[in-house]
Amino acid sequence: QPTASDNSETSDLLIGTMNHVSSLLLLLLFGGVCAWIAQQQTKHLHTRDSLADLEATLTSFALSTPDALILANDQGNIVSWNSRAVTMFGYSEKEALGQPLTLIMPKRYRESHVQGLRRVCETGETRMIGRPAELSGLRKDNTEFPIELSLATWQTNRTRFFSAFLRDLTNQKRLEARQSVQLAISQVLMEAETFEQAGDRILQTVGNLTDWEVGLIWLLDQRTQSLNCAGVWENPTRQGRDRFLMQSLLTTFSSGVGLPGRVFASGEPCWIANVVKDENFPRLEFAQEADLHAAFGFPIKGSQGFLGVIEFFAPKVQPPDTSLLHMF
Repeated sequence: QPTASDNSETSDLLIGTMNHVSSLLLLLLFGGVCAWIAQQQTKHLHTRDSLADLEATLTSFALSTPDALILANDQGNIVSWNSRAVTMFGYSEKEALGQPLTLIMPKRYRESHVQGLRRVCETGETRMIGRPAELSGLRKDNTEFPIELSLATWQTNRTRFFSAFLRDLTNQKRLEARQSVQLAISQVLMEAETFEQAGDRILQTVGNLTDWEVGLIWLLDQRTQSLNCAGVWENPTRQGRDRFLMQSLLTTFSSGVGLPGRVFASGEPCWIANVVKDENFPRLEFAQEADLHAAFGFPIKGSQGFLGVIEFFAPKVQPPDTSLLHMF
């Protein structure tokens, strides 16, 4: 028969066994928790590393893309501005961040932009997303230039973001204009019966296809070897050039004098970036009054040699366009 001592030993053994089992269970539970924590940490580190890799990839893409890449929030304020955007629009990253997208838009686009932004944020309805569009951008110096715009948008838990890829189409448009000019001039020369007819039509054709706003044709007087203005063209939307055009009609140029005279002397095209700073421009006073700055002249030659000069003027200062010079 078991004694009290035996019962006590059995009880102690049972308690010891239960404590051992409990310790093992706690150890297993603790180990499981530690393993779970380690697994979560590994996932977190992996996720963090993946996000870091993704961020580095996107940053590299944003820096290397030839297009301007601009990101904006649901308020229409700029939150990312890559180096190409700096070059394209003239604003540094510090100047652009936090500014509204309307900063780089001509005034005529701003109201519709604000309305479209509100519509997308409130209803999700999009009209331009995924559809490249040709518009005009506005540089820091307040000049407009042609761009191709591609938009995208995405929604996070907190807000909506917009991305804009913008490509400068200036060179493409210039090339298209030059090709059109060459084709049009060839057509005019084939159809015109006289050089005077051709000259007038060339003025109008080139003026309408390019950014030049005033054009003049100068014909050579073989007897006096001087150039006389035989025709003028001006952009009909601009005013205030009458005195400049009248003075040109009353002026004659000899070889080497003024822009027409320089083209006459060299037989080659000539470009003046800003007539205000040119030392050989007799019509300076009238050009300033008419707000004309850049000038371009090229010779007209026929089977008998030099016939005259055509010159164009623009209201902006423009550096020489070598491809245009080579075209003539």
